[in-house]
Amino acid sequence: DFRGCGASEGPRGMVVPGEEMADCKAAIDYLASRPEVDPDRIALRGASYGAIVAVCTAAEDGRAKAVIAQGGWGSSHRFFSELHHTPEAWKKFSDMIEDGRAKLAAGADAPRAHRFDIVPIPEPLRPNIDDRSIFDFSVKTAIETYDFCPQDHVAKVAPRPLMIIHAASDIVVRPSASMDLFAHAGENAELYIMAGLDHFMFGENDPRVINLVNARFIPVSVDVDRRPDISRRY
Repeated sequence: DFRGCGASEGPRGMVVPGEEMADCKAAIDYLASRPEVDPDRIALRGASYGAIVAVCTAAEDGRAKAVIAQGGWGSSHRFFSELHHTPEAWKKFSDMIEDGRAKLAAGADAPRAHRFDIVPIPEPLRPNIDDRSIFDFSVKTAIETYDFCPQDHVAKVAPRPLMIIHAASDIVVRPSASMDLFAHAGENAELYIMAGLDHFMFGENDPRVINLVNARFIPVSVDVDRRPDISRRY
């Protein structure tokens, strides 16, 4: 678990890219120290937010020999603007960001926000989110994620293999988000847009996804999503 999540220590609901990347590197440290692990055969796999953490960690840490990124994005500005696509929704989100920046600049703590005010999840997809998940976040999470641009880092993963997967009908993170990431990737990158799946494709047990991942995946890996297997609930 990343800091502030699950059983880990740290401020609850403070999820920012730089800290998650540091925690991912620490997980690689631990895994590489295990006697049963070949440190030259470690991969990263992430979904959604975990996808950008996996990509950007690998860009900085050459010990990650391959990456599978599902449902991530290249441009955070585009990602959030497509999420909050109506004028009313964008104003609400922008006001939240501006208020948080002002409070942080004044030396105060950032306000808190509900998870779905930062990243809206449609009602039919919410059962995919585990009841133990955090729903109360610091607005600093939104600010630092909005300011972070994974497509500025992804080319550094090359020449190691990078597999980018996205659901064609994903309404949480649009397929264009992974297209942005792929467009900035270097050699040995692959992009798969798959029909008939939603944002939580790793939980649907679709044989196409399972076969695709199994065909490419290196046996020993750090799971950025903090799950031991492909299960329905995050």
